[in-house]
Amino acid sequence: MDQTSPKSPPPQQPPPPPPPLNSLVPATVAPTPLIVPKAFKYPEMYMSPTDLIMSPVTKGILARTRSNKFKFQNLKKWVLLKFDGLFES
Repeated sequence: MDQTSPKSPPPQQPPPPPPPLNSLVPATVAPTPLIVPKAFKYPEMYMSPTDLIMSPVTKGILARTRSNKFKFQNLKKWVLLKFDGLFES
């Protein structure tokens, strides 16, 4: 009988070994310093976007109300005047 025996597959070569991790990761170096621009050059002259849309009249009203704040000394005088008669018998 002339039967051919089944051919065995050719021997396979093992896959090449993976490259070492050191070659994949670059050497650790310090990053270049980040240059951050200044927010504004003259901080005392900074105007917010809401300042740009406010009218001069509104700015004047706000300025007057800020300067006339109720002071603690006035509160102390008011309390002394208001409650002065309560403690006298």
